[in-house]
Amino acid sequence: MPIEESINALTEAVKALTAAIGPKRSAEVAPAPAPAPVPAPAPKKPKKSGHSEIAPPVEVPPETTEATSAPAEEQTTSPVITIATLRGIAEELLAKNRLPDIIAINKKFGIKKITEAPEEMFLDLHDALKDALNRE
Repeated sequence: MPIEESINALTEAVKALTAAIGPKRSAEVAPAPAPAPVPAPAPKKPKKSGHSEIAPPVEVPPETTEATSAPAEEQTTSPVITIATLRGIAEELLAKNRLPDIIAINKKFGIKKITEAPEEMFLDLHDALKDALNRE
């Protein structure tokens, strides 16, 4: 059976089914209307009472504070530096043909490769690499 005949036969079958269903049936399967949008909930108002909503300060024993908190200077100035960070700066230096700077920094820190640096050295090594990168 050629394709044209198959298409014609299928078209006639669809027409026959549509006629058999009739207009009542097609109304039953119509898509439902979209639901109405729901308004956002109103913000809650704080309850009014005679009490202040701010809690009074709590005193912490001095031995707890000194033992558990690091100096404020360390907390604010210690960025997270990884080998990947150091390697990225070294790659920037290499891209600017600054290999002699990298070699000098490695000698200064007693390492052959940046990846050999211990974590305690990361911050100082980072600063030295950044300084070299900023020098033109």
